[in-house]
Amino acid sequence: MVNVLFPHLAAVEIEQIDRQDGQVRVTARTRGDLVCCPSCGTVTGKVHGYHRRRLADRPVDGLPVVIELRLRRLVCINLDCARQTFNEQVPGLAGRYGRRTPGATALVIACALALAGRGGAALLATIGLLLSRTSVLNTLMALPEPPPAVPAAIGVDDFAIKRGQRYATIIIDAVTHRCLDVLPDRLGVTFAHWLQQHPGVQLICRDRSTAYAAGARDGAPQAVQCADRWHLLKNLSEAIEKLALAHRGCFRDIATGQGRDEGPL
Repeated sequence: MVNVLFPHLAAVEIEQIDRQDGQVRVTARTRGDLVCCPSCGTVTGKVHGYHRRRLADRPVDGLPVVIELRLRRLVCINLDCARQTFNEQVPGLAGRYGRRTPGATALVIACALALAGRGGAALLATIGLLLSRTSVLNTLMALPEPPPAVPAAIGVDDFAIKRGQRYATIIIDAVTHRCLDVLPDRLGVTFAHWLQQHPGVQLICRDRSTAYAAGARDGAPQAVQCADRWHLLKNLSEAIEKLALAHRGCFRDIATGQGRDEGPL
């Protein structure tokens, strides 16, 4: 029955399991095996003292489970080692300074991802794991952010942090318009370094900046570069303006009634 309910305690010796004060209390200790020093790797079994840790585990039948684990504080027998004593750890049962087992932590994370703080704490309470909404949120915030998948098409442009003095670069998904990253400057080498760290870009939509053009060539030579719609319209308007200025005399002649037989421009 113990192996069925508590398979993660196979690395320790279970001394007692009882139910008291509305919770299941598991008293256990380590087996007394030899342990390697975390600093120098010397194998030792010399005991300096003992200490206890209380770990919250996954509930059983709606009751909270508390593991009272006795651990050894060992002495490193290597006289040249800077670490004289160290605490024994049980891999897979509790991390350093952890107060919950990996199974309980996984349960908290699942509820936090689905319901966040207050809702996650309420759901955990119904199954016997009592935590405040702050603890649930802290567990959620401690999770590492998953690396975002780099899309095949990206857009890049600069923006002013302090106009005329400091500029940065924003990179977005050209399809979903989701912000992918913000670079601290608008240099081509910075953009090229980002592209090298995020391979797979096939299309780069950018402005007319020569720095971004050089960065795209160096960081993603396989990618096709194109201008965004705003700069396409800007280029078109500038070209029309230059054409109109170059032929403004023709427009003046038309306005005064001269040059009607000259045909189209």
